[in-house]
Amino acid sequence: MVQEKIAAFALVDDFQAENLTKMGSCLYQNNIIPIIISLKKGRNVVDKDKTIMTETDLTFARARTQIDALILSDDFSIEQLMDHGPFRKLVEKMVDENELVVAMGKAPVMLAEVGVAEGRQVTGNTEAKTKLKKAGAQFLEDNLVVDANLITAQSIAQADLVCNQIVNALRKAA
Repeated sequence: MVQEKIAAFALVDDFQAENLTKMGSCLYQNNIIPIIISLKKGRNVVDKDKTIMTETDLTFARARTQIDALILSDDFSIEQLMDHGPFRKLVEKMVDENELVVAMGKAPVMLAEVGVAEGRQVTGNTEAKTKLKKAGAQFLEDNLVVDANLITAQSIAQADLVCNQIVNALRKAA
């Protein structure tokens, strides 16, 4: 029996679930469980049809041992996530241990912030571009960039492309 994989969306507080519905549905249809890890515990996080995201009390500190992929996709909360010590450690540890980390839009800035962007090929939005280059990353103007265990995208609009890459990467790791 193959163990199901878990992909965790990292969030701070409220967000527009519609933005993640497409990716959550894609993951779910490919037998990957989409969950939320959050700075706020015990809240319900669901998509507009109330079908995809699950409620969880999974903290960033415990997440590393329980998830197979970490997805950073909320441009509005990335600043708060960058200031959160346990979350920074989670990102750094997952990248260092060659686990799958996905960052879209502004979120690839986190890779620069925790010191794992140097020498890596990445993309992101305009805000991310300057910080990633300054951190020594090779910034590409592509919609999607895969560099080993890092998947970066210019925006959440590339959710279909990103989901396909996550599915492929987790299947290879199985």
